[in-house]
Amino acid sequence: MGTNSSTLSTNYSTDTLYGMINQRHALLGGKVTYKYYPNTTLNKKYNCFVPQEVNGVWQNVPRDSAGNAIVPPPIAYFGVGIRGFYNITSDDEISPLSQPYIPKIKEKDLYRPIPIRCVPKEYDLDATERAKYRLRTEITINNNIYVCYWLKKLTFAPTLDLVQIDSNGTETDYTIADTMDDLSPVPSAITTPAVVSGSSKIVIAARVTCEITKAEIMEAINVLYAGDIRRARISEWGLYTGGDKVVTNAEGLSYTEALYVQLSSKRCTTGLDMSDQETQQETITIQNGNLLLVD
Repeated sequence: MGTNSSTLSTNYSTDTLYGMINQRHALLGGKVTYKYYPNTTLNKKYNCFVPQEVNGVWQNVPRDSAGNAIVPPPIAYFGVGIRGFYNITSDDEISPLSQPYIPKIKEKDLYRPIPIRCVPKEYDLDATERAKYRLRTEITINNNIYVCYWLKKLTFAPTLDLVQIDSNGTETDYTIADTMDDLSPVPSAITTPAVVSGSSKIVIAARVTCEITKAEIMEAINVLYAGDIRRARISEWGLYTGGDKVVTNAEGLSYTEALYVQLSSKRCTTGLDMSDQETQQETITIQNGNLLLVD
């Protein structure tokens, strides 16, 4: 996600501090020491396989099949929330209007996340269905135990997109010609600042799809908010880094869990009512690059 800089908008997106740290580590290719921040993880928040250092070795962090730490952990999951906007008092006839909050760089989770699945424990998901979700916790409401899954796996587009945006905001695909041109570039002077301010830019982006359904969201609304469909307005989307591991919980259940989960980027919107929408696919752009193109 890239930060939306307009004054008023229907959505605002922000890359978090922890997401940017992971981006820089990825660019440096392991040449600097990776520092763990366990208290920034959702695992700590939900007491779910909390990362900790034991005798100098980090436990409950992503590792490969050889036992080597996977650093930085990649973006792999998404979560949703219902507090991404606020009402604006207005005197016109279409009042009240809504405005999304602007996420802050130091935030570590959504404002009011809801689980993507929330089922009675006796009807917990089977192995095939559970494979779609991560961050499994249990909650007790009115003496009934429910199993919650707070995250869902992302779907990734197969290629990066290069998009050229001109000074009017018009977007077009940008293609790189695989030629030897500019291997020996010739410098050119920028004559006035106006040349730069009026130039276009290139955004390098990966697109991910976050798919949710009415059935998923209404599980949580029915349990947490007594079925109040006004709460089924999804207005927060978070992308999270982490790594999968097959774990066994205290009850002997083995399943794939997400370790060292951090919020990488966050989007707030004016919301989508999922009480009357069977399926929603939110395509989110992960931007890394905002390059001025001066020709």
